[in-house]
Amino acid sequence: MVALLLELVAIASYLLARMQSTDSSPGASKRVHRPRRHLTDAERGDTGTEYFNSRYEQAKQLIASGRVKPTLRALQRELQPIGQQTATRYLTALVDAGVLRRDGRRYILAQVA
Repeated sequence: MVALLLELVAIASYLLARMQSTDSSPGASKRVHRPRRHLTDAERGDTGTEYFNSRYEQAKQLIASGRVKPTLRALQRELQPIGQQTATRYLTALVDAGVLRRDGRRYILAQVA
């Protein structure tokens, strides 16, 4: 029984020493956590609908003229590279501006309806 306890103490001390040495071992990862820096609209580029809005104005012209359907995929295809969030923001801004309106899940031109 004493031999079993001594063996358990030896294993526990070995594991404890190993856990403490993993931080400074040569094979340990030296990666330092750096917080992610969020980009401003100016750094991100033209994704806004108010200040940096040349692509938004282009999307508005294309949709109002009927050359592009008011869908996420059509906007993403026409204004590459553009993300889904940006395309959604453009369509929502066009609804707020009165160019489009929602019909269920779809967007349609407000003048046609």
